[in-house]
Amino acid sequence: MREGVYGWVRNVPDGSVEIEAEGEADAIERFERRVRQGPGGARIDIVDASDSVPSHHNTGFEVR
Repeated sequence: MREGVYGWVRNVPDGSVEIEAEGEADAIERFERRVRQGPGGARIDIVDASDSVPSHHNTGFEVR
């Protein structure tokens, strides 16, 4: 939310994290840079980012 991005994030049983995020292009770029850094103590091996059709559900960011 701090980056002006909205969507959701969830842990996947295989240990990965899945994120769906929407927002202005510059906000998504900033968000993706932060995701690639990860939180302290995390190991980021791969970030697979792709464009999709926005849902336009500007309702904040939720943890699933």
